[in-house]
Amino acid sequence: MNQVLFSETDSKGSEFTIQGDLEVISRDLGHLLNLEPDNEDYGINHVKKNDPWGDERWTEKERLEDEARLSAVLSFGYEDWFSIFNKITKKKNGTFAKNRVHVIHRGNTYAHYWEDSYGWNAPEVRIKSINDLTAIVSLDYVTEHY
Repeated sequence: MNQVLFSETDSKGSEFTIQGDLEVISRDLGHLLNLEPDNEDYGINHVKKNDPWGDERWTEKERLEDEARLSAVLSFGYEDWFSIFNKITKKKNGTFAKNRVHVIHRGNTYAHYWEDSYGWNAPEVRIKSINDLTAIVSLDYVTEHY
């Protein structure tokens, strides 16, 4: 169930909210954290860095940074949510533009190359505006096409 993570009232009296279910995000992130490098699904050696035919692999340091940024959303404070609130696309009247997505972080070290989709599928912590006053935070797997 979504909880209000951030609320802001503008000068016109409209109350904007950022909602999300941090328990679900935490559960979905759980299987991605602290993996062995050779884990077939999401270890750092499961995929090469920039393209499927390159030689360069992700480093352990890059993976730890990726893990930290993916899980940081679970401990965001007011200032973090306020910063994200200001990045959400708004219409001329100052309300959220419906169905716009802002990516908080994309877990590139977890990406899988999908030939059928012509791109890299990876987890993203993203925020989507669902109406003029509400945005929802979620963890989704999104294919970045090349």
